[in-house]
Amino acid sequence: MKEDPSPFDWHPPAGRANGAAALCLHGLTGTPYELRPIASVLLERGVRTRAPWMAGHAGGHLELEQTRHEDWVELARKELAALRE
Repeated sequence: MKEDPSPFDWHPPAGRANGAAALCLHGLTGTPYELRPIASVLLERGVRTRAPWMAGHAGGHLELEQTRHEDWVELARKELAALRE
């Protein structure tokens, strides 16, 4: 089975949502795929889970070389704001 590295925004099934949400951020050189196991457990417990590509990670090592840590912080802030809406 091929890994799916794409970002995700999972919503719990109707009647299971508890109003909580989690922003899941992968590590350096990681992908949203590595967060799927913990996100699945949170989803089962009624938590909405969102995992974006961190800045510079979707385009390979050349893109990552051009990315600053401030880019990661900015992306995390934007994703958190989107999750709160």
